Amino acid sequence: MADRNLSFVPIAGDYTVLRNRASNPHLHLVYHLIIITSGKGVLDKGETQLDLQEGDILFINPGEPHIFRPAQGGEMIFFSLNFYLLDLNTIGEIAELNANLNNIDYFENHAVTTPFELLFHVVEAAGKISYDHSKWHTLMLTVTEIDDYYVRYSKRSPLTQEETVYLQHEIINFTFRRFLLLLDYFHQQDAVNLTQKERRLAQNIIDYLGENYSKPLNLQDMAAALSYSPVYLCRYFKEKTGFTISDYLNRLRINKGCGYLKGADHSISRIAELLGFCSPNHFSKNFKKAMGVSPREYRMMKG
Repeated sequence: MADRNLSFVPIAGDYTVLRNRASNPHLHLVYHLIIITSGKGVLDKGETQLDLQEGDILFINPGEPHIFRPAQGGEMIFFSLNFYLLDLNTIGEIAELNANLNNIDYFENHAVTTPFELLFHVVEAAGKISYDHSKWHTLMLTVTEIDDYYVRYSKRSPLTQEETVYLQHEIINFTFRRFLLLLDYFHQQDAVNLTQKERRLAQNIIDYLGENYSKPLNLQDMAAALSYSPVYLCRYFKEKTGFTISDYLNRLRINKGCGYLKGADHSISRIAELLGFCSPNHFSKNFKKAMGVSPREYRMMKG
């Protein structure tokens, strides 16, 4: 998939109806493919605000804070296909994956966080996926098929462990095939996709940050390691992913912080140190901005 050894693990495919209220702020390592099916609203995506209406399609990358709001006094309905991508190179055996299909912590520990547009080569304009809007009704047939499938799945009676594993693989295969159908609508023949060299450089930056997130960011060192100038790398990464390098690094650190807070008995100060923050206060401030709660509150919620 997308030139990498990845496994697609769907979490849900369902509709959300918002009436005169906003969705709850949250952050996790799941990809969201969002399709606005009715009404108007706004997406608060970090510090970016995006106006939405019926027919808009967008994605939320792992670790990206987001809040949906309907238009004032109105209603907005959107369909969301939520899924993890797991790096199979970090998984010992397929049997290990089978044994953890109900273990969200396992998914979070092996989740890929590369921006959606780099993995799937879709074209984005002003925060939304570009596609041929004349295909809208045909596209919605695929969405309806996914929704119907998940409604039927939710009504299944209790199953044995063996039956559960079989059904989960059936869900994965079905949802992945429909996901590929949706991607076909987004790949316009006249669109200018990233070249293999461009995708490789963006991934090299992401890999460098993943290997060095526990250290203070030094653009000179990163530029030297990747054989480009710091100015070029910063401009390039922002242009290709929509994130500044420092924003992406902060998001990565917060994701790692969630794992430490859920699975390790480290103090907040120690976690801040492990993540490369200059102080516990700096970590707490950034964490609360992204997650809506303090690290201590998050630990109590997940404990």
